[in-house]
Amino acid sequence: MDKDNKVLLAAVLIILVALVAFNFGDITGKAVKDDGTVIAVSPTTVKFGEYDTMKLVTIKVIPGKDGVDTVMSLYMVDGFKVSGETVNICTDSICREEATLTYKLDSELKPGKYYFKAERVQKGKTYKSNSFEIAA
Repeated sequence: MDKDNKVLLAAVLIILVALVAFNFGDITGKAVKDDGTVIAVSPTTVKFGEYDTMKLVTIKVIPGKDGVDTVMSLYMVDGFKVSGETVNICTDSICREEATLTYKLDSELKPGKYYFKAERVQKGKTYKSNSFEIAA
């Protein structure tokens, strides 16, 4: 192969790789199309140190097509709501935009598994986050 053909082949390969990279999300798609709200909490394990009074978790809320009500609450996995532990997702009456929130967990919360729950009351829908653990 002469030098011109090698350069042309390299250019074509770069273009093909760029096309695949820019369209990777479209090519792979989603296994299941879900129009519901997604709530993701990280980290999934929180451990308080001896002198820690609170820890921060990040909550990402991606509202589905119906949106989500403005407030979500903290629950233990056993189903009981943690009294007074709520967070505002947005200031509108219905949240329709993606939001990333920081939430302060109090060191007084007992060890165990927790999750956040949001609702869209008028549509009769409830959305739960992934569970996260407060370690002993």
